[in-house]
Amino acid sequence: MTTATRLRVVSSVDTRRHVSEHAQRAHVDVDRVADVLRVAAGEGEADGDACRGERAPDQRVAGGEPVLAQREPAEAVSKLKGGNSNWRGPLWFPTTFLLIESLRKIGTAFGEGYTLRLPASGDQPIGFRDVARDIARRMIQIFLRDAEGRRPVFGEVRKMQEDAHWRDHLLFYEYFHGDSGAGLGASHQTGWTALVANLIDEWR
Repeated sequence: MTTATRLRVVSSVDTRRHVSEHAQRAHVDVDRVADVLRVAAGEGEADGDACRGERAPDQRVAGGEPVLAQREPAEAVSKLKGGNSNWRGPLWFPTTFLLIESLRKIGTAFGEGYTLRLPASGDQPIGFRDVARDIARRMIQIFLRDAEGRRPVFGEVRKMQEDAHWRDHLLFYEYFHGDSGAGLGASHQTGWTALVANLIDEWR
């Protein structure tokens, strides 16, 4: 693969269309993008309105020794590196924001005629901008009240969920629980987590 590989067209698109001049090259092709999105844009991944529950550990053999790979949606179970395992949380606003922006730009470049089929879309064709919009919606939803009046960002903290003096004072956490959307790490990350304001302005 060359440094700037021409984006290839996914299945079921009209190859006669001209690619927009906004962006025609990327380091990965569209098939790779689709592989990433099948996980990143899957319902229950990276959102605050679905809980996937526990998965069985993945048992493999490496170098003749059994290895246990276990999914950890928030803090590391092992305290090998001590206490709060920074940079382990799966849901970060900066990286998710970059994913959304990249999908928006690809969608602008290729237009509505280029689509993906993802589990989150019910295996129906969906455009890149629509995928970006859906991920943005779920990131915004972390801070919104659900049908029961609870905000995913506050997790199981009753004072923040129920106390009238606190429940509307949002905190911009460092990162978030991959299943529940609960805020984790430092709660004053107004630099990068405040990107939610940009998502609201762009997508709502």
